[in-house]
Amino acid sequence: MVAAILVATLVGWTAAAAAFDGPWFETIDELERRAEDRVLDQQEVATQAFEMDELLGASLTDADTARRATQEIRRDVAVEVARWDRARRSIERAAWVDSPSESRAADRALRASGLPASEPWRRKVWLLADVDDGVEQASGLLVRRGALEIRKAHLGAEGDVAKAEREWVVARAGGDAEVDAEFDEMIEILDRRLQDLESRSTSVDFHRRKGALVPPVRSEPDHPFGPRQREDSFTEIRHTGLTYFVDVGTEIRSVGAGLVVATRRFPGFGKMVIIDHDGDYHSLYAHLESFEVSEGDEVANRQVIGLSGESGSLEGPKFYFEMRHRGVPFDPAEWFVR
Repeated sequence: MVAAILVATLVGWTAAAAAFDGPWFETIDELERRAEDRVLDQQEVATQAFEMDELLGASLTDADTARRATQEIRRDVAVEVARWDRARRSIERAAWVDSPSESRAADRALRASGLPASEPWRRKVWLLADVDDGVEQASGLLVRRGALEIRKAHLGAEGDVAKAEREWVVARAGGDAEVDAEFDEMIEILDRRLQDLESRSTSVDFHRRKGALVPPVRSEPDHPFGPRQREDSFTEIRHTGLTYFVDVGTEIRSVGAGLVVATRRFPGFGKMVIIDHDGDYHSLYAHLESFEVSEGDEVANRQVIGLSGESGSLEGPKFYFEMRHRGVPFDPAEWFVR
């Protein structure tokens, strides 16, 4: 069933995608958000399933134990019910046949079925009813547990669809000049937002650390500071930082102590961290897979602030790094230890 939903959704997307012409980066960002949300939803459902498994295990054990413990009571009650049934038939016969023997049998049956005599059996019947209620509750838990498993499978299928849609958009974007133009627009928007960032005022002179910074990853950049061609494109794009093609999950470290002022997504840059290093200096870390810090955190020099990924990327797994002073980007390589 889930596979059918996945195929149907993909077919619907393929039909709609035939005329797709952007916006590219916002679409990629939305699809990544959707896939990530489904993973988080799956994790929540898995937690619920784990908790229910513990409850269900206890309920099934209790229900089985109760059923075993009351087997003899069930047999006794069945025997007594049969006896009461015979007494009922005797009373019915006594009403139609006027004989001393039948009347005495009816009297005995009436006494046996009276409230004082039947009270112990009533308690046993109530006990059996409670046991049956427990079994029914356990059965209800089993049904709910199965529903959670179906929900988890549905979420997984929806996440797979979002990932497939993202891959289609990325493949379609390769070599498209309009994509490069859209990326330039994203950079301009980011420029304006970064220029609006207010730097905190402290006694730290970050500019004195020029030539002493350690790069955020242990590798040389694949694209240095300055304009470059995007993979599968023949047009130059603005490139005001350093690009590293590193494996997903590579540790990304802060180039200096500071305050985390942003951990968010941004079209064209994916998951991004921005750190304020005082004196109007900021560092930017983009295309992350996950965050290891949150907004408002104080970070130390060389602290892991995230893991690299391919969020927002049209070129596969990579990591992008920038440094800015008063909102203006500069070449970080000049600040690194040589």
